[in-house]
Amino acid sequence: MSRGLALRAGGVLTLFALWWAVAAAGVWPEVFVPAPSSVWDALITTSTTQENGQRGYAGHLLWEHLGVSLRRILLGSLYGIIGGVVVGLLIGLVPTVRALLGPLVTFVRTLPPLAYFSLLIIWSRYAFPQELSVRYAAWNAL
Repeated sequence: MSRGLALRAGGVLTLFALWWAVAAAGVWPEVFVPAPSSVWDALITTSTTQENGQRGYAGHLLWEHLGVSLRRILLGSLYGIIGGVVVGLLIGLVPTVRALLGPLVTFVRTLPPLAYFSLLIIWSRYAFPQELSVRYAAWNAL
């Protein structure tokens, strides 16, 4: 075993031991720092069908929840990339569009994205899913 690998493994084990010690000491409520065994039990519960027939969390297994989240990320990113490329090409190639949208794009680029993400969530509440609109704006902000 190389020295670097041993140091990494030691660091992970040290963090795990610190987590276990803090949880066992009850420094903070279990809601904030659950014991490693509680986290493991929750992982098993959400990943399997229980003896009483309940499937995971809210009737769906963990990998199903993961699939939905990854789909939202993929769609929001895809919409953002396509929208950003289309608008960028229009601004770059069509002088009229550049004159109309250039100042708006310059203004939005100077704002920190966190400043308008919450407004975007409120404004897009009924337009299309909020998760997609935030990811769309995030990709356009890049």
